[in-house]
Amino acid sequence: MSIDFKRIRSGLRSFGRFPELLRCASQSPDWLAISSAYLGFRSLEYPRVWKNSDGHHITFEDFHDLTTAWVIYNKLEYQIDSSCRTIIDAGANVGMFSLFAASRAPDSKIIALEPFGSTRARLESNIQNNKLSDRVTIRPWALARDDGERYMDDSPAIPSISRTLLAENSSERGIRIPTISLTSLLRKEKLERIDFLKLDIEGSEHEVLLSTPVETLEKIHTIGMEYHHTAPKSTLFRSLIDSGFKLIKDRPTQRDSGIAHFQRP
Repeated sequence: MSIDFKRIRSGLRSFGRFPELLRCASQSPDWLAISSAYLGFRSLEYPRVWKNSDGHHITFEDFHDLTTAWVIYNKLEYQIDSSCRTIIDAGANVGMFSLFAASRAPDSKIIALEPFGSTRARLESNIQNNKLSDRVTIRPWALARDDGERYMDDSPAIPSISRTLLAENSSERGIRIPTISLTSLLRKEKLERIDFLKLDIEGSEHEVLLSTPVETLEKIHTIGMEYHHTAPKSTLFRSLIDSGFKLIKDRPTQRDSGIAHFQRP
């Protein structure tokens, strides 16, 4: 009898995801189909409406939407305290994190930043369909070093979750989108404090955080970010620690890439 090592490896990985599977089962009556699709055991037909125990419903247009929902709701990529009042969702995409944060912190106001037009239209639809327009404010900005305009990659081959802000000196061109610094964001939105800053901005976290003055960073209590190998994580982490943050969680996925949470003591 031959041994199917590929199936064995897949089964072992699935076993390691048992807590995620339990969360998925508690989240949705459709958990078996969603889990099987995420783990690669079967495929789903898209679009597919996913309803969860928070009372929210989200339309998955493709597998990328499913994986985004999975890591937020089942892998718990971001840890939100229920006491949070002001949350920034930078790189909001179609709104998975905003919906998650609205449920986990029921008294919070959320500012969702999504510069890419077609993605922002889906974000607006998800927020409206889930009756959260009074709590989630949507802005068309990308966080960057400075206020102004930059190019963003608009290749149709790139999924919405992976669109990058092109470097200022890049010879590549895409679509022009408005940019804003963290300091200007707080000023324009009249924010004295950010309880949770979520960053999933495809490498721009380095330029944003390293260029933000300490007096602005001092107004942020917790940062949950996906960091990318566009620059060494050691420089970014050291800068945040020197600014008064404590690293409370780091889950590397590969060299200079992963998920990290920083918090002020």
